[in-house]
Amino acid sequence: MGSLTHAAYYETVPKKVRLLAVRQVYSGTITNFFEANMKSESLGIKAEIDADALKSVQALDEFYFETLERYAPDAYDKFSAGKWELDAKAKAKVFGVGFAYGITDRLMAVASLPYYDVRVMLEAKRTAGNNYEQVANIIRSGEGRLRGLSIDTSDFPDPTGELIQSVLVNYYGYAPGGEWRGKGYGDLDLFAKYRLTDWRDKGLAVALGVIVPTGREQDEDILQDVSFGNGYWSTYAEFGGGVRLSPMISLDSWIRGSYNFERNITKRIPEGYDFLLSSEKGNFKEKPGHRIDYSLSSSFQINDWWTITPEYLYSFLQSTEYESQYTLANSILSYKSEEEAHTAKLGVEFSTITPFMKGKMAVPFSTTISVEQTMVGKNVPDLFLASLELRLMF
Repeated sequence: MGSLTHAAYYETVPKKVRLLAVRQVYSGTITNFFEANMKSESLGIKAEIDADALKSVQALDEFYFETLERYAPDAYDKFSAGKWELDAKAKAKVFGVGFAYGITDRLMAVASLPYYDVRVMLEAKRTAGNNYEQVANIIRSGEGRLRGLSIDTSDFPDPTGELIQSVLVNYYGYAPGGEWRGKGYGDLDLFAKYRLTDWRDKGLAVALGVIVPTGREQDEDILQDVSFGNGYWSTYAEFGGGVRLSPMISLDSWIRGSYNFERNITKRIPEGYDFLLSSEKGNFKEKPGHRIDYSLSSSFQINDWWTITPEYLYSFLQSTEYESQYTLANSILSYKSEEEAHTAKLGVEFSTITPFMKGKMAVPFSTTISVEQTMVGKNVPDLFLASLELRLMF
C-alpha cells in the first residue's frame, strides 16, 4: 500500500488520531494484454471448432461424424470449421475504504477494503476459415464407398456466430458469451506500520501485513468472469524511507516482499498452451509464487496547499506451481502465471494539513487526483487508471 498520503513515507498518524480514506478508481476500456513476450496484444481467448465440438451441437448430423471418425480417422482429426478469437473488452470501477489509527506516535494500524463493479464484453472474431476441402480430399483418396462422405464435407455449412455460442455452451459447458457484469468485495488488507526514526528531514519505517482472501473468486464456467482478489492468503513485509532534499522537494521509496500460501482449487483442464478452452475440470494444488513490489516517488510541494507527485511502480510475481494427476495441465497452467509490470503514476494533491498545523484551517484533510498507466509488462492487462481519493483526519 505504501504511504497513506503524499507526505513522507515514514510518517504515521499521531497517537489516538484516526484517518479515514475513501477512493474511487475508474479504468479505461481494457482491450489489450501484455503477453509473455511483453508485447501488448488483444485481450481474448483462442478457439477452434473441431469435429468433437461440432458433434455436440444437436442441429448437425452426428451420423456424419461417427462415420468420418470410423472410416477416415485422419480426416476426422484434421477437421476444422474455423478458428476464432473471443475478443474481450472490460471496464472497472473500484470504491475503496481505508481506516488508520495511531496506537502510539510511531505505530499505526490500517485496514482497507475495495468494492468492485466490473463489466466484460466477449465477442467472437474469426481468424481462419474452414478446411472442408482439405478434409474432402483426404476422404477421396480413401475407399470408394466414402466418396459420398466427401460430397457431404464439401457442402458442409460454414459456422455462424450462433454456432459458436452453441459449441461454447453445449460442448465446453460455458455460460453464453456477450456482456457480463460482476460486483463484490475485494481482498481485505490489514497491516501495521512502525516509524523507526525521529530524524527531522528524513526517516525510515517498516510495515507488516496480511491479505485476507475476502474477494469474489472467478467462476470457471463463465469465460468473461474475473476475480476480485487473489483467492489465497498472503503475508508481507515492507520497508521504506524518505528524505527532504529542500523545503519543496522530497524523495520516497519502499519495497515489499509477499509470501503467498498454497490452496486447493478446482480448475478446467487445458489441453494446449495456446488453446485454453476446456470441457473437463480437475482438482489442483496451487502454489503461488512470491511477490515483490517497489516504488520510487518524488514530491514537489508547490505551496502549503498543493503537491505534485510522479511515481514509478514495479511489481513481479513468480510463477505459480500446480500439482495434480494432470501432468500436461500442470505445466500449461504454470506457463503464463509469472507476472511483471512497470507502471508510471502521477498524483496532484490538495491538502489542508499544513495550514491546519499553522492554525489556518479548522479540519485537516486532503484530496488527490491521480492517473497511472502500465508502460510494459508480462502476463498483465494493459491498464490505464484514474482515481480520486479523499482523506480526513480526526
